[in-house]
Amino acid sequence: METVVVPLPYEDIAINTAGHIDYNAERVFTRGQCHALALALHRLTGWELYGLYSPGEWRRKETPGHVVVKSPDGMYIDITGDNALEGWRAYWPEATPHALTEAQVLEFEHDDYQKPFIEAAKPYAITLFLLYGKGQAAVQMRLPFGA
Repeated sequence: METVVVPLPYEDIAINTAGHIDYNAERVFTRGQCHALALALHRLTGWELYGLYSPGEWRRKETPGHVVVKSPDGMYIDITGDNALEGWRAYWPEATPHALTEAQVLEFEHDDYQKPFIEAAKPYAITLFLLYGKGQAAVQMRLPFGA
């Protein structure tokens, strides 16, 4: 299995290119490249992008603490599964989702966000769609991914 090295704010981590979700993939897509995975899944399916914010972050229009997508059945999806909002609330009780546009996500400027490495995220977006799409038609299934 091939790997690719993904830059994170405080380290670089190698992940597989097959989209197999493992410990390293979870680290990459929860600690600095969550927005890359959300963008890849959004571009593949058309599902909405959401940022998880604490109330103060949202009022100040800061970058969110985490980025996910929302499936047509209302589930918030990230590398940890289709119950991402509740999972994050276990550690961050005030996490609240707010809709984002792709342009907003691409403009994030914060130490915790690297330039999104969307190419590395694409195989994981496909894996997540297959695992959690639940047979729903994607809003806009696009393969290969649009720019």
